[in-house]
Amino acid sequence: MNNHKRELRRNIVESLALAMQDRGTDSTGVACLFGDGSSKIYKDTEKAEKFIETPKFEKIIESNPVELIGHTRLATVGEVNRKNAHPFRRGQIIGAHNGGVENYLEVNKGVAVDSEVIFALLKKHKNDYKKAFAKISGNFAISWTNIGEKHSLYLVRDGNPLHWAIVPSLKTMFWCSTAMPLHIILRATIGKNNFQLFEVEEKKVYFFDEFLQHRKYKVFFKERDYSCVSYYDGRRYYYDDDYSWNGVESRYKKKWRKKQGKIELLTHPAESGYIKEEELDDDEIGYEDLGYSNNGKLFVGEDAAQDLARRGLEDGCAICKVQVAGEMWYDTYKDELYCAQCANDVLSVDGAGEQYQMERIDFVERERNGKGAKEEEKKKSGNWLKTFVG
Repeated sequence: MNNHKRELRRNIVESLALAMQDRGTDSTGVACLFGDGSSKIYKDTEKAEKFIETPKFEKIIESNPVELIGHTRLATVGEVNRKNAHPFRRGQIIGAHNGGVENYLEVNKGVAVDSEVIFALLKKHKNDYKKAFAKISGNFAISWTNIGEKHSLYLVRDGNPLHWAIVPSLKTMFWCSTAMPLHIILRATIGKNNFQLFEVEEKKVYFFDEFLQHRKYKVFFKERDYSCVSYYDGRRYYYDDDYSWNGVESRYKKKWRKKQGKIELLTHPAESGYIKEEELDDDEIGYEDLGYSNNGKLFVGEDAAQDLARRGLEDGCAICKVQVAGEMWYDTYKDELYCAQCANDVLSVDGAGEQYQMERIDFVERERNGKGAKEEEKKKSGNWLKTFVG
């Protein structure tokens, strides 16, 4: 590869790092693999804009790695320090994760960061990802490599966004959490007709070989436990269970309780047999056919449900603009929709419990017959970059 193409590739890498800074400002890190099979990991508690200006990053990017995995961290579990920053290495597995592992303490109570259990399980099962992922639940966008394989790359997502692009002229593949920054940066750098952009399908592991050819394999994560009640104390989520996001005991879980109601598509929330009209509290709701029952359950009428679904597809998340379908978060104060990742980002800010009223929405359709209703639940469904050089 000539110097001009190497410079283009470097510009894309640094631009993606800057674009993903909004998804995580606590730490930034990169893992680089080289043609001789060696690897280096460099990470620090710096924003991406400062990280890419450091001499260490300058040196590592100038060394022309054949594979680079990068990450910007928004700390949700564990202290902010170099050790807890991504990417992680466990044995021959090196990888980064965007999202949250809900049952991480169930898997290993000794970890400092929930994401660690992913790569520890991959190491334990010798990269048998089907066995590893069957033991964890949560939201995932994971990238990893097995340094025992030549220039291998694996991508998988469940709940969180993940996109990748092939640039034939650079013999390089790039990936990032959200599509728009990747699209804008590549279009501005190499032109609109010189790359192909794709979305990683949910619950499918993408394996890329040294020639940038890929294969897909179906995978299943452990079913999430939606029965537990979660809390938010202005800093982090906690789960009313034997474990919490960061080990704080239940006596501290007081400040704010987050409702976990499922949306039901009714012709009207006051439809006979479901909820009485006088029981609705809709002072803070922007739709006429949306409100809460006395027990805190959120009900949505047909018109509101259709409009929310339309807004999720047409307008997308209020922050990252990615399309939101099936599961979404609705702020009844601000009348805005969010994807799961951005909702988590918003609610991790101090005082968010006072400024936002977030509701997680799962759409449930009802088919009517003469004797009752039949429910059929429909679930449709920051790692910042990956470069892969053939």
